[in-house]
Amino acid sequence: MPAGPLKLRGKALVCSEELALRRTLRELCEQSGLSAQETSNPSELLTILAQSQDWNLLVLDVLDKWTQDQVLAALHALGSALPVLLTSHLPAGELLLGNDYPTPAAFLHKPFERKQFEEAARRLLSARTRSNRPRRKPRKSI
Repeated sequence: MPAGPLKLRGKALVCSEELALRRTLRELCEQSGLSAQETSNPSELLTILAQSQDWNLLVLDVLDKWTQDQVLAALHALGSALPVLLTSHLPAGELLLGNDYPTPAAFLHKPFERKQFEEAARRLLSARTRSNRPRRKPRKSI
């Protein structure tokens, strides 16, 4: 029997104002191998991130009370390099993201399947791992 893809590892922070969606996103993270914490409040999200840099991934649903622009701008102000996986029922082209800060590293249009979530999360986590590795010193030629 062929082995499936390796489970993801790391810690994800899930933020959505919708309870059912927040729980579903947390469960997706956990089924994929990530430990996850959820928050419904963008202010609490920013407090959590300011207190700890131990997070590997932020799963952010487009919020009603705060626009995604406000959250992304606040993350940028914190100096966070945390990869952001943004989910929305709106097509990506309808999301008006500002240009003064990094846009989300990945976008999933709802509804999406677990496989799509895992592929996006794996891509973000592997890119983050590669960027955090110490660089080798170039070998001297003889």
